[in-house]
Amino acid sequence: MKRRSKKLTIIKRFWQHVVTMFLFSLILLQLWPPTGLNRFFRSVGQDPWSVKKRLQLTRELFDAGQVELAEQELAYLNSNSLLKLAIKFRPDLQHDLQTTKQKLETPKKIQAEIDYWEKILQEKPGYRDGLLRLAILYHQTYEDDKAISAWEEANQLDPNSEEVQKIKNLLNT
Repeated sequence: MKRRSKKLTIIKRFWQHVVTMFLFSLILLQLWPPTGLNRFFRSVGQDPWSVKKRLQLTRELFDAGQVELAEQELAYLNSNSLLKLAIKFRPDLQHDLQTTKQKLETPKKIQAEIDYWEKILQEKPGYRDGLLRLAILYHQTYEDDKAISAWEEANQLDPNSEEVQKIKNLLNT
């Protein structure tokens, strides 16, 4: 009987510790200030109908490299009649919306231009200006190895060109 009561006491203490740690974790989470994206998720969670907060979340998702989630959030905002109503009463949101849309569209435009110049350079491999433009575009997309490679090829074609040297300074090579 003593043995059984000792087991029950141990089990009871174990569960007391588990509950205590769980409660402590909850309190700590409430007191700990949210950082990064969590701050914006919490902000939207507290006020899910705020268009301004959702636009901020969309921009922050994009900046954090979560492009797909940012696009989903923007699509949700565009499909929601709340956005149209909010813009009607708060015209400044229209500017925020346009800024956010432009921010999300920029990488797509740059990639389309990269594809265009790559195609041109397949047809005209020694086109110096095309290589320089491609070097700049690669630099904008953080593909520095490709940017340097395109610049080096342009430099071999026209090493004395002032434009080629300007791009060299831009790339810091």
